[in-house]
Amino acid sequence: MPTRSRRTRLRLSVVSALVALAACAAAPTTGAALPPPRGLERLVTFSDDFGRPKGTPPVSSKWLLQPGNGTNGWGNKQLQWYTAGARNAVHDGRGHMIITARKQTAGRCWNGKPCAYTSAKLMTATRFTQTYGHIESRIRFDIPPGDQQGFWPAFWALDAGMQQPGYPRYGEIDIVENYGTGLVQSSLHGAKRAAMPLTSWNTYHTFTAAERSAWHVYAVDWTPTRIAFTVDGRIAGSRTKKQFGPSWTFDRPFFIIINVAVGGTGGGNPTADTRFPLHMLVDYVLATV
Repeated sequence: MPTRSRRTRLRLSVVSALVALAACAAAPTTGAALPPPRGLERLVTFSDDFGRPKGTPPVSSKWLLQPGNGTNGWGNKQLQWYTAGARNAVHDGRGHMIITARKQTAGRCWNGKPCAYTSAKLMTATRFTQTYGHIESRIRFDIPPGDQQGFWPAFWALDAGMQQPGYPRYGEIDIVENYGTGLVQSSLHGAKRAAMPLTSWNTYHTFTAAERSAWHVYAVDWTPTRIAFTVDGRIAGSRTKKQFGPSWTFDRPFFIIINVAVGGTGGGNPTADTRFPLHMLVDYVLATV
């Protein structure tokens, strides 16, 4: 495939956003192609094409790096220590951000032992939030032959209320998660409220062996009444507010996160067959309304 310029790819991404937003109000069935746009004009609210010099860290005006191992391993017993600077998240000088998970001791994990892995977590918290619209990224998960258990890269959005101590309710939009296989997952997690169970919903997309380490565009189209996930412009799944039920909490500002976790309750802990270092390459991140 011919190489396109960074600016051309972002322009094409905006067109993709227009197409998807035009379709979101009446999303087609899973796997169907999205219809053409209907003359909508959309505003780019956030973008990063990672076109910085090789070896430089994420741009601090756009991204906050969240260090450490969090409470209980970020809530699900993850085994990595997130670092700051360019140690695990760095521009490659070719227009990509590379987030690397390494088998490398640092910090102290939730279990009281030194964390056996390092990685990075980039967030737009305190920099950028958005309610509704289109959010997408072009991503490549570096998955060697064979399943890489414990490798848990993700592109997602979290309720900005989580930044307020004691805030009792939050939602999560997982645009894409991978567990070191050819299967990717998109999810919605509703509000945690007293006397009401937490509602979650998942949809899945399976890649062939040839496709699973290739570049793909993952996106969410988000309106007051529906959230739809797409992979390479095709609907992977959607959920309406009515279908999701009373724990719908997606009418608030959310911020964007890209990270690589290691281990935990999501896809299991690394095994002797897991081949570190493992990488998540990000070509761009784009948001429109």
